[in-house]
Amino acid sequence: MTNYPRDSSTVENNFEVVNLREIDLNITNRCNLDCRHCAFASHIGDSSELSYEIIRQIIEDASTLGCQEIHLTGGEPTIHREFDRVLELIIDSGMFTRLISNGVMPHSRLKKYFDMGLRHLLFSLDGLKDSHDRIRGRNGLFKKTLDRIGDAVRLGFNVRVNAVAMFDNIQDLVPLYWKLTELGVHTYSIFLYTPTGRNAAKQLHHMIQPKQWRKFKEALAESCGTNATEVFVEKGYQFPDEPDLNWAEMTGRGGGCHYLSTHMDYLLITGTGDVFPCALLNDKAIPYGNIKERRLSEIIARPSKHYLTYQEFRKPSGRCGSCNWWENCHGGCRALVHAFNEGNWNNPDPFCESTSPAYLPLCPLFKQSLSGDRSNHSGFSERLG
Repeated sequence: MTNYPRDSSTVENNFEVVNLREIDLNITNRCNLDCRHCAFASHIGDSSELSYEIIRQIIEDASTLGCQEIHLTGGEPTIHREFDRVLELIIDSGMFTRLISNGVMPHSRLKKYFDMGLRHLLFSLDGLKDSHDRIRGRNGLFKKTLDRIGDAVRLGFNVRVNAVAMFDNIQDLVPLYWKLTELGVHTYSIFLYTPTGRNAAKQLHHMIQPKQWRKFKEALAESCGTNATEVFVEKGYQFPDEPDLNWAEMTGRGGGCHYLSTHMDYLLITGTGDVFPCALLNDKAIPYGNIKERRLSEIIARPSKHYLTYQEFRKPSGRCGSCNWWENCHGGCRALVHAFNEGNWNNPDPFCESTSPAYLPLCPLFKQSLSGDRSNHSGFSERLG
């Protein structure tokens, strides 16, 4: 996590739309794993955690703001000191609730959560045995997680499995699809690795190159056929020979950095209490505010002065200022710009090739369906189309 000087200064927001749809709620940053690519640098010794009372206030304010979905995450959320009580609170709120877990739990605990009323689970699985165990830092983990996925399907959960695609596991991700369909998994999603959190600056080489990503998506789409498992990926790039995008679809967490100061429809709340409009910016020290210092409703009404940084994302910088494609790509991903330029926001996306336009970089979180209608896109986390 990035430490930064606390400042109580706040500013007027300039939101054109406040329509909170999703919250990723990191109730704890403690974790029983030590994954090399963790966006929150979670580990077992991390004491950052939201208290039950703080979580109760978040749910109360989120409900008032019309929030539709809560994604319980971490760290590993199930090791929160009052997890059962927190889960009961959120289920009782009536909001869609998905638990995001690494799957390191006994079958009996899954059964308990089902009996409490939880119906939606997301498990992280980053490839086949060797890849997953290497990336997650523990031998034997692949089998344990796969066993829990099978248990969850049999118990009646709606199960989604998410993989993070990197240069050294991408060869596993089509075979993994077939293994998951055999288990009856409902949704398989694949995210592009965007260096954030643990060792981010040292892991830029783990990113997949745009043309390799396109080739992979084509291979996965060919495999999908008429199988019942829904498949979606992060689109990543718009190539000139692809059907035109409906740029108005680019909302939510996939809306792009230029969108963050005018539309408030997704939030990440970390175990430290910081509130961000994008998960990829959580290590960049520019939160809207901190939930341990002010309530969510107050933070949205008057965000911290870091909000002014997001307003700057609406303006082209550097050579983006003379680019004819700015109105479409809006400079790509500022989190990547920051990572590749040692903290300097004011450069084009490192994957920009607009001068001969081979492709345009999109927000890494913008999603594309590969099963059913491939024209379906979304900036949000749940079902596309």
